[in-house]
Amino acid sequence: MDPQTANFYEANAAEIVRRYEAVESPIERYFAASFLPGARVMDIGCGSGRDLSRLVANGYEGYGIEPVDSLRAAALAAQGAAV
Repeated sequence: MDPQTANFYEANAAEIVRRYEAVESPIERYFAASFLPGARVMDIGCGSGRDLSRLVANGYEGYGIEPVDSLRAAALAAQGAAV
């Protein structure tokens, strides 16, 4: 990730998480067609944690990597134990 993008995410983490939480995951409908039941899934650049949380709620073993400290902290605060 380039420094300008990382700085944007760092400075706007709470707002990014708020906006993502306000809309449904557009990719959740593809989980069953993309992953075997109970599969381990790595969400790289998991951002708000919304999609990772939905993976876990759908029975997948989900793991997330988020390189921006404040965005990772905001995702953990928003998603709790689901991330």
